[in-house]
Amino acid sequence: MDWTLSMAEARRRLGTQSVQGNLDPCVLYGPQPFIRDRILATVREAGPGDTS
Repeated sequence: MDWTLSMAEARRRLGTQSVQGNLDPCVLYGPQPFIRDRILATVREAGPGDTS
C-alpha cells in the first residue's frame, strides 16, 4: 500500500489487520500545520483497527 490508496479504502480491504499508511511525500514540503493536518487525517481514516 502506498499514499495513492486512502487509509479508509485499505481498512475496508484489510479489515482489522494492522495497516501503515504512507503520506504523500510532497506533503513534507508544506508548512507544519498542513503536515500535521494530513498526518491526523491519515490516522483518522485508518480507524482503530483491532483493539483486542
